Amino acid sequence: MIVGPRTIGRAARLPVYVLALLLVALFIPVHLNLWPNFPIWYHLFFLGTLAPLVILGGRSIRPATSRTASP
Repeated sequence: MIVGPRTIGRAARLPVYVLALLLVALFIPVHLNLWPNFPIWYHLFFLGTLAPLVILGGRSIRPATSRTASP
C-alpha cells in the first residue's frame, strides 16, 4: 500500500500550522536583509499571504477513498 499525502492529510492539522509558522519565522530574517531592496508592499504581501496559503493548501488535501481493482 502506498501512503501519500491524501492518506495522511486531514487527520494531522498540527503539522500544517507548524509548517506555516516555521516558514514565516524563517523568512522574516531574509526579508529584513532584503528590506531596502524592495518596496514595503512586497514584504507585506509575501509575509502576509505565506501562512494562510500554506494552511489553505493543507486543508485542500482530501482523504483517500477506498479503491477496488476492476477485473
